[in-house]
Amino acid sequence: GFGSDLDQWRETMNETLLEMARVARHGARAALELPEVETGGRMVALDEQVSDLIEQSLSRYWESECLLLDRVRSTALKNQLRERDDSRLVKRSRVLVLRRR
Repeated sequence: GFGSDLDQWRETMNETLLEMARVARHGARAALELPEVETGGRMVALDEQVSDLIEQSLSRYWESECLLLDRVRSTALKNQLRERDDSRLVKRSRVLVLRRR
C-alpha cells in the first residue's frame, strides 16, 4: 500500500524539489497537483507532506505561496450514474503553489 511507500515518496519528492530549485530562476513558481491518499486507514494530504518537507529542509529554496482547492467530479463516473448526485464521486483537486526564493 501507499502507507509503506510514504517515506520513499517524501524522499523522492525532496530530491525532485531540490532539482527543480536548481533549474528554476529566483521568483519562479511551481504548481504541484497533489491528491489526498489513503494510507493506514487515514487520509493524507500530500500537499501537507510537501509543505512539511519545505519547512524542514527546503525553506532556503522554496516557500509555499498558496493552496488552491477545487471540487472535481469525475465525468466518466457521473455519466455512468446518469448524473445522480453522489458525493463519493467528488474529489478535491489540491494545487500547491511554490515560489523559488
